[in-house]
Amino acid sequence: MNCNTNTHGKGKRDLLPMVHISVLNWNGYAHTISCLASLVGLDYPNFKIIVVDNNSRDNSVRYIRAAYPDIIIICAEENLGYAGGHELALNLARQANADLLWLVNTDMEFKTDTLAELVYAYLRRGEGIYGSLPLHSHDHSRIGFTAWAVDVNGKPEFSRKVLAWDQPYREILDSGLSNAKEIQVANVHGCSMMIPLSVVKNHGFMDNSFFLYTEEYDYCFRLAKSGLPSFIVLSSVVLHERMSNSKYSQKLKTILEHYYMTRNFLVLKRRHWGYRACFGEILKKLKRSLKLRAKFMFSSHKFSALCPKHYYRYLGVRDALLLRMGKTIKPGDFLDESVSKPDSFPAENSIVDKMPITNLNYKEK
Repeated sequence: MNCNTNTHGKGKRDLLPMVHISVLNWNGYAHTISCLASLVGLDYPNFKIIVVDNNSRDNSVRYIRAAYPDIIIICAEENLGYAGGHELALNLARQANADLLWLVNTDMEFKTDTLAELVYAYLRRGEGIYGSLPLHSHDHSRIGFTAWAVDVNGKPEFSRKVLAWDQPYREILDSGLSNAKEIQVANVHGCSMMIPLSVVKNHGFMDNSFFLYTEEYDYCFRLAKSGLPSFIVLSSVVLHERMSNSKYSQKLKTILEHYYMTRNFLVLKRRHWGYRACFGEILKKLKRSLKLRAKFMFSSHKFSALCPKHYYRYLGVRDALLLRMGKTIKPGDFLDESVSKPDSFPAENSIVDKMPITNLNYKEK
């Protein structure tokens, strides 16, 4: 879907960078359709929306196609996770010679100028990673993520935070930071993250072995160490619901929060904070879990059934230490029965692409 919904003339549109917007759907067509409704109202005149369906089982493709019959949908043959799913849209953007790729979550609401502010920041600053300022959807007065600072050389400074989870938005407005159009940080949030395709060409894409969570932080930290900055564009505001798919199942939420977040954050700590910080985090996370694990030493079944949070946290720590990455636990196995019926697609007369996945130029160091 090419979207040019405002009154800008064609000449001005052609002078602005072409943005491909990657919308990643997994068993959440209602959120995706709502997200698309918000996106088509953007006032930036030169963008194309690509929906990537990560092998949903809830007939997402049919519902999305019915709501937006002209939209391009890429159907993955399996759940590829965050980076792997967005990489399918990246491949399409490269084929189309787009300039910028904007990754967005489906549980989002955008202001009409959200994208335009990101692009104008890119035009001012050049190559870099650009992120919106996410606010909680249930409380617009609070910030929905943590951004670490950078030192004078632009390298991550993990002892200092620029933005903090649940921080009052009013503090940003009162601090004088809001007078800056964008601020340099060590990381942006993957719910609204814009990447120039030239950055991918020169530095590769995100590491898809994380599967879910923190891969965008890893990408930003890695790029910062190579001298490529990340910016939060304070005028590009989004409302983020966070973890909307996990509402299907309490067990799925437990796995996402306590397995993948634990494992991936520990790997992130090891890579960028160092081993001492990583092991300090491990001790903090395992203090309670190990006591419970000892109690159920001879019965993993009882441990997982009676203490699921601590059980999956324990597994996350174990796999981080063993460097077991990727889709080690399949989220689809924990969907409720209401969304467990396989989808039948493609729909008649739809545009459905199936594209291979590759891990672009990433090597573990």
